[in-house]
Amino acid sequence: NTLAIKNRVKGEKSFKELLEEVKQNALKAYENQDYQFEELVEKIKIARDISRNPLFDVVFAMQNMAAEEVRIEGLNFKPVKLQNAIAKFDLTIIAEEMNEDIEIFFEYNTSLFMKSTVEKLTEYYKSILCSIVNDANCKINDIRIIDKEIEKDIIAQIEKGQKMIAAELDLDF
Repeated sequence: NTLAIKNRVKGEKSFKELLEEVKQNALKAYENQDYQFEELVEKIKIARDISRNPLFDVVFAMQNMAAEEVRIEGLNFKPVKLQNAIAKFDLTIIAEEMNEDIEIFFEYNTSLFMKSTVEKLTEYYKSILCSIVNDANCKINDIRIIDKEIEKDIIAQIEKGQKMIAAELDLDF
């Protein structure tokens, strides 16, 4: 069952504090996990649009239960990894435990996102994860979204563009 969990992110808090708040909100939400999502949407009377999810656009799913082979008198059932042809949400971030590792997958609505956009988003996500792994007590506002090399390239491109515009307008820069 899908649990809608609302969290407020405040930049002055540390990542560790935010993580604790998310944990507490998730534990509270699990108390209501048997309440069906569709029933909730119906009860709060949100205007429905069949092209959109009524409550949220982004989903984070942690898959920490390994699918195992099941044997029943002469039958063997093996788990099969399904490839979704259609994204259920605008963006879904799926984290799966694989032995000692966690693999992260991005599933997205191709009518909203280009592949290159999602690839950039995965790089930003990786950068955020590296920041918090290095210092879980860092303030949310201090978490790096892009690494320093990319930041230098972006600043250089902006400065180059400003100089080109200034030259065209015959301005001193």
